[in-house]
Amino acid sequence: MLSDFNLARNIGVFADAPTSSLARFLDQLLRYSKTNQNRAIA
Repeated sequence: MLSDFNLARNIGVFADAPTSSLARFLDQLLRYSKTNQNRAIA
């Protein structure tokens, strides 16, 4: 799921205006999950 999202973002699928807000939301969600993983490890 996350790898597919990264691939789509790299290709530029989320560059369209209607999906830009969704892309920002998914990006924030991805960063949030990474932060939580780092806290869990530490």
